[in-house]
Amino acid sequence: MNDFVALDICPYCNQPKGIAIHKNLKKLPQPCMTSPEPCDNCRASFVKAGVVPVWSTFIDDKGKLQFNNEYFFIRRETVRTTDLINMMNDYGFLVMKEEEFEKHKRNMETQKERIQA
Repeated sequence: MNDFVALDICPYCNQPKGIAIHKNLKKLPQPCMTSPEPCDNCRASFVKAGVVPVWSTFIDDKGKLQFNNEYFFIRRETVRTTDLINMMNDYGFLVMKEEEFEKHKRNMETQKERIQA
């Protein structure tokens, strides 16, 4: 296999979900994750469980949206705005700015600590 071709893996189950080809024919890591979009099996599991993954994102030096390797799940019914519902249904995940993501993550950890106490 050429260095610019790799297996595209699902970020949730690490199973192959397709083939990735670098647009400039540059070397890709083997295997690679091209997006937080779940494979068909994980998407079906998330829908059945009533959850959607939310990914932490940031804008890089070139102004491009990048994904951190961190996510959490929320209940699907908590998503209220049309734009977010469309994104959730089309892609199977949602994105959040890194600062907001960290704030929500801290809130969830605090709630979890209260429940365990």
